[in-house]
Amino acid sequence: MEVIPVKASPQAVIVSAVRTPMGSFNGVFSSIPATKLGSVAISEALKRIALSGELVNEVYMGCVLAAGLGQAPAPRAAWRAGAWPLRWERPPLTKSAPQVSWL
Repeated sequence: MEVIPVKASPQAVIVSAVRTPMGSFNGVFSSIPATKLGSVAISEALKRIALSGELVNEVYMGCVLAAGLGQAPAPRAAWRAGAWPLRWERPPLTKSAPQVSWL
């Protein structure tokens, strides 16, 4: 697999994306923290394209109801998934809005 430096491309490229299942308030996923669900999605996205987590340079994670998750759910989910390079181009971003589903 050829690794192309990010700086060689002037455009953003999404190489893999996976979403968590849709849940409901006090539903079947209510006992699983969003950071855990997010880490499963990140791990699967990496697995589908056989990419090492060390090569990830950006993570975007949507989290509508972040109450009780602690600070910075996206970095915690990325770390748990092994997507934690030595240096980030941009730190993982948590978007706290329902509209993030369009990503």
